[in-house]
Amino acid sequence: MKIIPMNCTNCGHTVDVDFDNPCTFCAYCGSKLMLDVEAIQNLLIAKEQTKQNANEQETKQKELMQKQKRFALRKKQS
Repeated sequence: MKIIPMNCTNCGHTVDVDFDNPCTFCAYCGSKLMLDVEAIQNLLIAKEQTKQNANEQETKQKELMQKQKRFALRKKQS
């Protein structure tokens, strides 16, 4: 069970919605709320891909820095 906090579209009150049961009611004003599970899944996938891209970029930058240090060390030794 994964709880997703969202704001009621009617009154703005925070409502915790169960990801496995995307239909709920606002405890404050009684409005029916539907969590768009597909949209949330797509958002989570995009967020994970962004994180992976950032990690890959960081790894490439570290590798480049290591190469630059090795090159500078070789140049200094010759």
